[in-house]
This record gives sequence, structure tokens and C-alpha cells, in this order.
Amino acid sequence: MPIPNTRVAAQHVISIRVRGITVGTVQRWAPRQTRRMTPVYEINQVTSGRRVDIVPGNIETLQIDVDRYDLYTKRMHEAFGYAGSAINLADHTNPFDCHEIWLLPTGLLQGYIYHNCWFSSIGREYTAQGDRIILARGTLEVTDILSL
Repeated sequence: MPIPNTRVAAQHVISIRVRGITVGTVQRWAPRQTRRMTPVYEINQVTSGRRVDIVPGNIETLQIDVDRYDLYTKRMHEAFGYAGSAINLADHTNPFDCHEIWLLPTGLLQGYIYHNCWFSSIGREYTAQGDRIILARGTLEVTDILSL
């Protein structure tokens, strides 16, 4: 396979896996982290309380938004390891790990482990417009992120 002459990362090098099995038909995979930032202000008679520093706090949000086309053979919750024809979030009693694996053009593998994930929301979108493919949407709460 020839190595592409680019420095821009392309999405086709990424695969998402749960329990070693690739989760197919993922249309959107959007990990995010947030933390509170506390500004520090200078107070003296010469300045007017200018911001002089920012102190980072603890991580507050580790989430992944995921959109996936449902298949007749495997709906989204089944692709993430939960059997049955329907999911009730109350039945989701065990966390799972998601692996985001990047196969770089050089052949090197890189990636992340999203450790102990929980669905905090899951649903499906049905519409009479467009391609009429059933899109499942979910949000995963992540306990920790580790490098592969």
C-alpha cells in the first residue's frame, strides 16, 4: 500500500472496537473533555484587576457522542455488547471499554482506550425525509482515557 503524501489525518484510518470487535457503520464519533478554569486577578492600586493567570481544575466531563446507522443484524446497543432487541438504560449494569485505533500510513498503530464507558443516553432518529436510514444516537460517559 503506498503511503499518502499528506500530513492531514483522514478518518478512514480510525476504527472503533469494543471487546476486540469493530463497531461498524459509525457516522459520528466525538470524544470531548472539559474542566473548570479559575482565573486569578491582580489587585493593586496601579492596575485595574487584570487577569494574570488561569488555574486549571479537575476534569469534569469525559464524554463521547456517537451516531451509528442501525443494521437489521446488529443495532447500536448490540454493537457495543448488549444483546436483545431493545435497550433500557436500567439494564446497562456493566461498563465496557472502547478502543479508538489509528492505523497510520507508516503502518504504526496508535490509539486510545476509553475505559469503563456507560451509556448516559441512547435513542433513534426516524425521519420521512432524506435517505430514511435509521440513525441511533448515544452519549457515552467515560471513566478514564488511556493511551494504547
